[in-house]
Amino acid sequence: MLSNRIKKAAFSSLLSLIVLLVVARLSAPYAIQSQFSSWFAEQGIDARITDVSLDLTDGRFTLTGINGEKDGRAVFSLDSLTINWLWRPLFDHRAIIDSIRLNGLSLDG
Repeated sequence: MLSNRIKKAAFSSLLSLIVLLVVARLSAPYAIQSQFSSWFAEQGIDARITDVSLDLTDGRFTLTGINGEKDGRAVFSLDSLTINWLWRPLFDHRAIIDSIRLNGLSLDG
């Protein structure tokens, strides 16, 4: 009888963990987009992103179709921004960016 309780508890815990990871994965692009827009808003720029792509297996996210306006005038546009990070240092509470790629940057100052 005890082993059935342990199996049920283990199954429930595993299922809860899987659901939590799925929810975190699905909400991550929205969180990235929100933080990006908030940072630019603090600078007085209205920034918009068309799409956020997140690849957790490779440690990469890509923002596409980025545009920024200030006082109704275009300030910048960027076709895509890709950031690659290393996973291992995160376990030591360090964030290491492996590479940053900008494609199609246009500054209109």
